[in-house]
Amino acid sequence: MSEKLIEIIKKRFKSPFHFKELAKYLNIKGRERIKLLNSLRALSKNNEILALSNGYFAIKGTLKEMLCKVSCHRDGYGFAIPVEEKMEDLFLPPKTLKNIYDGDTVWVRRIERKGKKPEAEIIRVEERGIKRVVGKIEKHKGFLILKPADRRLFWPLIIRKKNQYNLNPGDYAVAKIIRYPEDGFGEGEIEQILSGDSYEIELKNILIKLNLPESYPETAQKEALIIAKKLPELKDLERKDLTRLPFVTIDGEKAKDFDDAVCLKREKKGFRLYVAVADVSHFVKKDSHLDREALFRGNSYYFPDRAVPMLPHILSDELCSLKPKEDRLSFVVEIFYSDDGIRRSYDFYLAKIKSKYRLTYNQVEGLLNGKISISKNIDQMLGLMRELTGILLEDRDNRGSIDFDLPEPEIIIGLNGRIEDIIKAKRLLSHRIIEEFMIAANRVVAEWFISREIPTIFRIHEPPSEDKITNLSVFLKHLGYSKVLTSPHSKTFQSILKSFKNKIYERIVNTVVLRSMMQARYSPEPVGHFGLALDAYLHFTSPIRRYADLCVHRDLKDYYLLSRKIKDRKKHYEYLLKVCEQINRREREAFDAERELYDFSCVSFMKQFLGDDFEGVISNITKNGVFVELKDYFIEGFIPLEDLKDDYYIFDENRLRLVGKRRKKIYYLGKEVVVKLIRADVFAKRLYFVLV
Repeated sequence: MSEKLIEIIKKRFKSPFHFKELAKYLNIKGRERIKLLNSLRALSKNNEILALSNGYFAIKGTLKEMLCKVSCHRDGYGFAIPVEEKMEDLFLPPKTLKNIYDGDTVWVRRIERKGKKPEAEIIRVEERGIKRVVGKIEKHKGFLILKPADRRLFWPLIIRKKNQYNLNPGDYAVAKIIRYPEDGFGEGEIEQILSGDSYEIELKNILIKLNLPESYPETAQKEALIIAKKLPELKDLERKDLTRLPFVTIDGEKAKDFDDAVCLKREKKGFRLYVAVADVSHFVKKDSHLDREALFRGNSYYFPDRAVPMLPHILSDELCSLKPKEDRLSFVVEIFYSDDGIRRSYDFYLAKIKSKYRLTYNQVEGLLNGKISISKNIDQMLGLMRELTGILLEDRDNRGSIDFDLPEPEIIIGLNGRIEDIIKAKRLLSHRIIEEFMIAANRVVAEWFISREIPTIFRIHEPPSEDKITNLSVFLKHLGYSKVLTSPHSKTFQSILKSFKNKIYERIVNTVVLRSMMQARYSPEPVGHFGLALDAYLHFTSPIRRYADLCVHRDLKDYYLLSRKIKDRKKHYEYLLKVCEQINRREREAFDAERELYDFSCVSFMKQFLGDDFEGVISNITKNGVFVELKDYFIEGFIPLEDLKDDYYIFDENRLRLVGKRRKKIYYLGKEVVVKLIRADVFAKRLYFVLV
């Protein structure tokens, strides 16, 4: 019957059709129409035809479909983000998001309407993005339901099973989805009641949405333990012995996984730099349980009070980590620079090292400022590192590298697990030393692959689009920047940042220029790195926390150390493409997750200051209102347009400002204001101000 029905549809309908049209054609009436509709739905579940929205269906091949990831907005709409990254995002109106969750992978078709931006219509769900939901228990028509804590998950779950957890309205819980939403409701099974403060609940919500368990799968854990037990003596391994060199690690105060150690020697004609990187590929073999789990995670995830590592702790914090006073396996990049900083030679090799000290950025900064001493040899070496870094920074500046001087936020968590403060973390010279040495190592590895035309995973950053450059030009013009932005060259953007250095608009310009940039990503195509002004770049120095680096290590071992040749270049390239797709997705998710938790932490922390006044600076303006960044905290809040009640304000999109119609008062980027905190919406993760 189903085959016959499909034949009829193929002959009669060359485009999407409504089930009533088919019923009319077949002369089906009354209750028989419902049977027809159910038959069509059954065929769509078997992927024999496509089920569209509102009772429409289509034969496969009659629609131009596009695979996209859904990104929902808490206000009810969303965007379809094509898996093919170079394609533009498409708007998803609320009506097409029925029973769809944020993070779902769907097939869509593009809809063009005259005079409007293109939209997308969801045809069918390819893969659900979440398996569990964190939410609040509520009562609804005699049922207990779980209302998602994440406002981008629109559809609640009915909890039908026996109330084994003694659930009560108001409780927070984790529910496993056993039936995805239909007609606005799904069905869930409670797995855990959440206790503790709201920070813990929010973090749990984020980890569940990422489908990221804090513990490693048992198979991978066992594999890691077997590796630990069978670890051979380092003396039995044929590696270069660098254990006498004064390697040091320089990381943050809370770091436990030390990917890299550095050593610098002064020689007659220049500097010899050693960058030793943890040899993770020695432990994690391709296609092992550990490897598959590491690829699934893509990278490590860092939150204010904890890290969720890419590798089990026994590897990330112990066997692979370049801990002080411990013999460790490493992959070394050795570079020789002349006195004037010109790179004369480089080499790669496997080695065993023993880090002499675990230093922090603050310690190194204190030493460089003459406030502390570590040892005579280390003090001298760090002084040399400052000298070489100065030379490398000058070279970086000359080639046009774009250096955004934006402070990073740091959330301070107290012993009770609650947020105590949010501060602006300073960017120190010690940070720059490590940054420059890592760039130097990554750069030479990339150049070697390019010179041999061997595909691997490159870190690419493409130039900004013409539209972004045009918009940036208009914005800068109204800040008094008269130069015309003609071509997307990194030196042009470098010049812009220098023009506003130490001026009132410095931070705003840094932010707007950063927003105009493309997002860096991984690709087997070495198209260069716009921001660093380099023709070739990749990530090599953090294989404990980034899967891309682990892949590059394997390729460098195969094609440089072992002199192997690629057996099947096309197959290897396709493998790299799949890996890049996964790690790019995971990198975006990690960034979004960390940002979400930061926004939540800001709102949660600021609740104690409701009614207080703060000095701030206007950081962004939209047609809906004004964003203000506080001077005392690295925190942003919003003033809705309707709350600017002293006048009727018109949004000047080109100049990014609001102009009062009667009094001509102007609100512009960088304007200093005093605001009062009137609302802290934890669920929306937003602070609301009014002008004082």
